Amino acid sequence: MAAFRDEYFEEGKLATLAELVKKGLLTLTQAASEADLTEEEFTAKTENI
Repeated sequence: MAAFRDEYFEEGKLATLAELVKKGLLTLTQAASEADLTEEEFTAKTENI
């Protein structure tokens, strides 16, 4: 059950970071760093958000 919860928590965190980037409140570099991803990984994981 914890893995299920963690997966949705991470998706929610990525969605929040993606929205902050779209609004210009964070740079792509900052958001990717916060998510412990490269910019390319962050972009790939959030392109449909």
